[in-house]
Amino acid sequence: MAITLSSSPLRYDLYEETGNNDLRAQSRALDELRQGDYGVVLDEVTRILPHSEVEPRFLPLVERLTAERAGAYDIRPRRGFIGASATDTTKLRDIYRGSAINAAMGLAEAKLVPQQTVVIGVLPDRLRRVRLYSWCPYEIEVTPGRPMDADDIQAAAEVRLRIPVGANDEAVQWGFVVMTPAQIYYLCDGARSPVFDAPEGGDPLANPFPAYAPYPLITLRSTDARKGTFFAPVDQGLLAEAIGLSLAITDLEHVVRHTQPQRVVQFDPDTPASSDDQKGLPTGVDNWVGLPPGATLSTVHSQAQVAEALRHIQDRLKNFASLRGLPSDIFVRTYSNIAALARQDYDRAQGRAPFQKVMRHAETELVQVIARVTNLTEAHQLPEALAVNIVYVEAMPDGGQRAAQARAIEYGTGERRPAQYVSERDGITVEAAQLKVDENRRDAEAAAEV
Repeated sequence: MAITLSSSPLRYDLYEETGNNDLRAQSRALDELRQGDYGVVLDEVTRILPHSEVEPRFLPLVERLTAERAGAYDIRPRRGFIGASATDTTKLRDIYRGSAINAAMGLAEAKLVPQQTVVIGVLPDRLRRVRLYSWCPYEIEVTPGRPMDADDIQAAAEVRLRIPVGANDEAVQWGFVVMTPAQIYYLCDGARSPVFDAPEGGDPLANPFPAYAPYPLITLRSTDARKGTFFAPVDQGLLAEAIGLSLAITDLEHVVRHTQPQRVVQFDPDTPASSDDQKGLPTGVDNWVGLPPGATLSTVHSQAQVAEALRHIQDRLKNFASLRGLPSDIFVRTYSNIAALARQDYDRAQGRAPFQKVMRHAETELVQVIARVTNLTEAHQLPEALAVNIVYVEAMPDGGQRAAQARAIEYGTGERRPAQYVSERDGITVEAAQLKVDENRRDAEAAAEV
């Protein structure tokens, strides 16, 4: 049978809504869930069970998945600055340590897991210090300069980043950092104020950065942006499952509360109770019913299928994990031996690799932006053609005798050195670890001679 291809032109709309308002609502909900704020779940419970008095129950799925996928900065990584002199390296290490760069990058990575788009900004601080901030899509407005390059923040016509400009115990007032190729300023209640110090006699709001990189911003994405827009979609599947599973647990408790209690029922064939009387009988866990003497009574209760409902919730968790490339029982697993712990760490490392790739690329962009920002006000000028070679250190479980035996085998075959293990365990350089190992050996030999 021949297949005939239509020669008609493609059918498409000339204009399409970006859906950024929906994306921002979803972004905010995911960010709140990551922080342990379950207001979005509470709103859904109120909508679905409007007359229920049961307290909502929450499942920390977003927090748990973030812990599995992020964590590259939990242990201090090892950085090497390429293209930097010894003096430059000393200054950069001072900046990174004093500005808490690892903590800020760790937070940005954690946000990236559910958001899939995060913007990092470098703003000035005091000498040899910068301020590193990260924003989620609901806190960002990007006006594309070239629609074909809408995903490139350096090509944007304008960027607005939401910041707090006033706060007390009851409310927060919000403003923006506004960036255009010509100006960078804080905007609060229509008033503008400078972000960077201008040279004497210059425009205090002028953008001091070169045209090829006008904004001190870095974009993180774990997937590609939609064409014509800056943002990648947020993880809607994670949001839906986090809300759905919390609702399932809440609904299960609601069912148990209203079906498990025994109910007192009057049973008298000669004078049956009317339907109106039955409706008027208060029932439930908090009520007693008093009936006149001589009445024939019995109690009835229904049995909620709790075990089946719990299995259904666990099956949903397993399916979600499997579809995300995680072991199916990652959210409900109990590790009982060394082999299982090792498998857990292997699975976690595999899951973290894509996010570490994004962060590794961002590290080189970050050091270049830091150089441009600090060069505006400091005498010692850093070269802008810098790069970073970064090694992320995974936490190594101390597995007792089995793990020690495994390490001894690796040392004997030459696959690994003790200094490498100490380096990974303590988050220090191999050279520093070797000094520690040598010192420990000397102490052990001295103790043996006594």
